[in-house]
Amino acid sequence: ASHAQDSLTIGVALARAIVVLLAGHIEAFFNSLLVECVCELPGNWGDMSQGQKKYLALRMTEELFQNLNRDEAYGEHKQIEKLRGLIEKMYSWINTPNQAMKSGAIGSLKGLYKGIAPDAIEVLLKRLHPDTKSFFEWIQIKGYDRSRIWTVLQQLVNERTEIAHGDLETQPTLSDARLYVITAAVVARLADEFMRSTFPHLNTTPSSPSLQTSRTPTRSDTLDVSSTQSETTL
Repeated sequence: ASHAQDSLTIGVALARAIVVLLAGHIEAFFNSLLVECVCELPGNWGDMSQGQKKYLALRMTEELFQNLNRDEAYGEHKQIEKLRGLIEKMYSWINTPNQAMKSGAIGSLKGLYKGIAPDAIEVLLKRLHPDTKSFFEWIQIKGYDRSRIWTVLQQLVNERTEIAHGDLETQPTLSDARLYVITAAVVARLADEFMRSTFPHLNTTPSSPSLQTSRTPTRSDTLDVSSTQSETTL
């Protein structure tokens, strides 16, 4: 009985570790995918894809709203100079897009651990798609159970947050962890495919980090999914 209890304890501890590490890998994957999509920008606006133009335009809008106080009258010298600096910065982003990312325009996956986790992924990919196409609607059309994938991702992130905050009552099983890994693998592969239809240059550059279920992932190979094992459950 003692041996069985020890095995159970070890299994829970391993599953908890997998949950925390996997959530981090998912975050890293989508940030890396974002970098691949927008960082390889051409030297002028006309050579950019519609997805790149849309994302950069959104980042410009955010930059302006974050740095401009609409209650200010912009009559003082300091305020005028602030406005002029922002306009010059936005002009430089349009004039030389390949320099824009060096100015902090890249952004990142926002809100994965706050609120609805799959929504954070949906918002990021919609921002990158020129037609604001829904990633989760797209995978539903491809025959995957969108609701189940959404639910599993949310459960994974919820458990990660509880574990990270020291909740000892959160005790996923190794079976739970396996389902999380398979789901993350499928989502990563589909997201990569979804973005390649919008950003043609991705087809000639190394794939974004991906998740291998059969070996320990490295930084350059975090979420590579070539296997469709157990996808029928999704």
